[in-house]
Amino acid sequence: MKKLILLLLFFSVAAEAAVSVPITANKWQLWNRAVGQLPIHAVAGGGIGFNFEVSAQPDPNAGPTWDGYLVSKVNNIALTGSEIVVTFVINADPSVVWNYASDSWNTNPPPENFHVYVQTNEGNGGSCKELFSLCNPPQLRWWSNPVKFTLVDTGGAVELHVPLTPENWSETDGQPATDPIYYPYWVQTMNNPKWVGMTFGGGGPFGHAVNVTLQPGVAVPTFTLLGWRTQ
Repeated sequence: MKKLILLLLFFSVAAEAAVSVPITANKWQLWNRAVGQLPIHAVAGGGIGFNFEVSAQPDPNAGPTWDGYLVSKVNNIALTGSEIVVTFVINADPSVVWNYASDSWNTNPPPENFHVYVQTNEGNGGSCKELFSLCNPPQLRWWSNPVKFTLVDTGGAVELHVPLTPENWSETDGQPATDPIYYPYWVQTMNNPKWVGMTFGGGGPFGHAVNVTLQPGVAVPTFTLLGWRTQ
């Protein structure tokens, strides 16, 4: 199994046992940004998967549906250990055109990618009613940064490793967890997560979604999630 983007930092949010989020279709949700849910399915041999949404036209005219958040709701866990490890497979022909401009203003350069995502709903005097709701304060939602994975065919199962250290995370507005103002929110989120997973995007936003445009006869690319755990 290939290992991508390894930063060997051995600090943890809390010194407890590692956790593994169950990878079953009834435990995960795929969202078309904040609009509605998209189908996911169990994969023969293990894991869950989905087909990327297809757009007849590439950016800037891509749409109307987009793959945004692949997430699982969790309770009574803490993301302990030294890192989060996501195991996955992407099957995609090299000719696939990846689109990410679900917002007309998002004209930043590619690549299309996914970031690991963790959200809590409470703590430090704030609240987030549910997934996608506006959080007060916004520091209840965190993304891996700079660690991400560019969307390409993986040639089999690969792992993305994200250290559980503040220099590898930023919040909704891009502020780093290393900032003393935001660090307590990051600790609260990692110790009391309510949603975990990954978000797809490109250009500027981390989670404003992707879709694909295909050449005639090219198979729709797929994403398979095999594991989401800490170690």
